[in-house]
Amino acid sequence: MRYLVAGMILAVFIVLDYVTGGCDLNSFMRSVKRPRLPLTFPAWYVMGFIFFAACYMAMVPLLRQRLSGKGMAATFSLIVVVMTANAVWNLLLFLRRDYRLSFFFSFFYATAVAVLAWRVLTPDKPAGWLLLLFVSFVVYTGFWTYQVWKLNPPDQQAH
Repeated sequence: MRYLVAGMILAVFIVLDYVTGGCDLNSFMRSVKRPRLPLTFPAWYVMGFIFFAACYMAMVPLLRQRLSGKGMAATFSLIVVVMTANAVWNLLLFLRRDYRLSFFFSFFYATAVAVLAWRVLTPDKPAGWLLLLFVSFVVYTGFWTYQVWKLNPPDQQAH
């Protein structure tokens, strides 16, 4: 049952991610001036898969213990905060095209992912290790977003 519940929660956030991401990464990438050394489209999707896989793998053990252990509910809430932060960052960057705000939001987002990785990191569980990998991606996207912000001044941004 815990696998199904975790899967349903994840499905909600995947749909939210899709909607807040504007549904079409390719057209967004074609519409803005991008910095050198951008990630390829497949890399963005691979990182999204890693993110959601890590969140799923972190949720399942918490649901198995029915969130009753010490800090279990807090960790589960942090997973929800991180998945929500992912959707907000997508909304700011891809739909609102507020590059400045998405850059500053990246600090909160990266911190939340790093705290979650620290909370679930154990040598025998891959969720924390995948989240650490994702932290590096979020840091990269913070720098990337900063460059997009500087290359696309508000008066030149398409809405």
